[in-house]
Amino acid sequence: MVVRRLALRAVHASGPAPVYQSTVGAVLKRTAGRIPDRLALTFADRRWSYAELDRGAGRVAAALLGLGLSHGDRVAAFGKNSDAYLLLYLGCARAGLVHVPVNFNARGDELAYLLTQSEPAAVFSDPALEEHVEAVAGALGSLRRGSLRHDVLAWALDDGGALHEEQGVRDDDLVQLLALIAFAKGRLAPHKVPKSVHRVDELPKNASGKVLKRELRRQLGGSASAVGRVSAADS
Repeated sequence: MVVRRLALRAVHASGPAPVYQSTVGAVLKRTAGRIPDRLALTFADRRWSYAELDRGAGRVAAALLGLGLSHGDRVAAFGKNSDAYLLLYLGCARAGLVHVPVNFNARGDELAYLLTQSEPAAVFSDPALEEHVEAVAGALGSLRRGSLRHDVLAWALDDGGALHEEQGVRDDDLVQLLALIAFAKGRLAPHKVPKSVHRVDELPKNASGKVLKRELRRQLGGSASAVGRVSAADS
């Protein structure tokens, strides 16, 4: 499986400029810097400006990392659309964690399967859905459980809470590659799950735009051509 690296490359008279990359967290940070007081989100009786949403995401990211979660860990979200749900997503993006959405209609064996097969380090649920997670607790082992409202929302609203700033995208950052393999494992037959994932700067193509598969295989045969690589065993 080959994943194109998202990049914006500007060309000047002196040659190509550096490659600039963006992330979900960086987009929010830039927007908050440009229009900090503009309304970004409303839910129930709560209104969030872009600056407030950015600070909330930073607090959630810091709190998640403070729980002992590590870069690349998966965090399951079991709930309906809300500001807390969005803040968990943004917090995961800011902290380098993989957000795993879980169907809020899942119950019993289906819910247990989703929460074990995706191998999250933690799951956060709507208060109204927490009883369904508790009902399958026996299958979840030591999986950390939390509340979207009482934990995530409380972290975001805590003016005294620590803020975590995104460290930027690294060339050896394999979070999304791990997520791709996890996605494939859940939806493909075992023999179709890719054994490895390579991230490359650009796919070789001919003049008509067709990907040159033979040339691509040749390039991936050398470690210098691959920006990042992860095997299925590492996920």
